[in-house]
Amino acid sequence: MTRLLLVLPAVALIAGCSLTPANERGQTEPLQGTDWQLYQVLDQPVTVETTRPLSIQFATQGNQVSGYSGCNRFSGTYSLYGGRMSFEPLISTKMACRDMNTEQRYMDALSSVRSWEAKGTELWLMNADQQPLLRFKAAPEM
Repeated sequence: MTRLLLVLPAVALIAGCSLTPANERGQTEPLQGTDWQLYQVLDQPVTVETTRPLSIQFATQGNQVSGYSGCNRFSGTYSLYGGRMSFEPLISTKMACRDMNTEQRYMDALSSVRSWEAKGTELWLMNADQQPLLRFKAAPEM
């Protein structure tokens, strides 16, 4: 019995270390509840000048997702199964802006997402071949 009590904390410690890559705060940002800011779409840096960063947020309750795509806000639902992810058709506001190219690429890429990976302050949304479509960084905490 004593041996079991000594082994369980060691196993928990090892498992926790292997599942939690460190960032500058010493932890991985959670998928849900983090404001993820888009910095790359299909290997192209995001260079659109907007009043706020392009972003995505996964709600802490339920499977709700929302974000800002450069001109419009979007929302909808997503599904997770292990490392797999998919989005149901998303709805968005319909404002027109001068540069809609990045927004269109962002929304098109979201519809092709099939997996995800978070490490430290980074979130990658990938296609079925594990190729990154969208890359995000966790927004700094205020």
